[in-house]
Amino acid sequence: VYIGEESTWGTAVTRNRFFEAVMAGISYDQPVVDVPVLTNAADTSFNATAVFQGLANVKGSFKVPANYSGMGMLLKHAFWRTPSTTGPSGADYTHTFTLQRARPTGGLTIEWVVGASGVTRVAEGCRITSMLIEGKAGEPVYFTFEFIAQTVSAGTPTSATYTRSLVTHLHGAPLTWNSRSPGLRAFSFKLDHGLEAQYEIGSALTLGPAPTKTTMVTANFEIHGHDAGFVTEFLAATSSDAVVGFTSGALTLTITGQNGYITKDPMPATTGPGLLVTNVEMRFISDGTDDGLKIVIVNTQSSATA
Repeated sequence: VYIGEESTWGTAVTRNRFFEAVMAGISYDQPVVDVPVLTNAADTSFNATAVFQGLANVKGSFKVPANYSGMGMLLKHAFWRTPSTTGPSGADYTHTFTLQRARPTGGLTIEWVVGASGVTRVAEGCRITSMLIEGKAGEPVYFTFEFIAQTVSAGTPTSATYTRSLVTHLHGAPLTWNSRSPGLRAFSFKLDHGLEAQYEIGSALTLGPAPTKTTMVTANFEIHGHDAGFVTEFLAATSSDAVVGFTSGALTLTITGQNGYITKDPMPATTGPGLLVTNVEMRFISDGTDDGLKIVIVNTQSSATA
């Protein structure tokens, strides 16, 4: 999957950020619609005699392994905010990604190549509507992005160079929550802006996709055994930040869910012999300063979006 940042939403640009995807797809739907009149039948059948093109609906998603470097452009457009950068400290820079109410002025052009023959599709006017971060013991960490686009076309494959500084389970640490550090079996964070396409008379293409609901930041944590602390915190409506961090030498990736609450009773159910697992579901909200989700990356790139 290759992306480029559009200064003007819907105007395709050269792709210059490259990601090795484990899943990618897009749906382009522009139905042919019958003209709904009572005389809508040929002399010898009830088949339609007139049709027109409906609204173009372009959606897609892709899943990529997390890297300590090269993720910044996607994170900027997932968070809807230009990240801040401090440093260097030695050779290392710290990049901080936080949420913003207003979506970016521009958008993304997203290209992906299908198969060894190099068939390529290019979507322009893309806005990220959701981001899922997930990891579990024995696997890399993955990011999945869902987007809405204005339109899609065929293209010429771009020559790609990949960054590989993988974030894996071996780099992880226990969850930090309410001054406790329970070990993690698996985790996920989801950011959902709730974007939908919007249309006006005169065009089949969407205007800039707009949010239709409150931004949702949620998470799920799997903990081995029965952790009574989470049950107590659920019953007490305890609020805290939840932090999941990864470190490889001087490189770090830290995900913080801010102002979190446990939203479902985490008492594990037992149906027979086997491992007991506590599933902790949380939602994170804004307190007017911290808006529910933050990612901090430390690497050697001077630009957060390089």
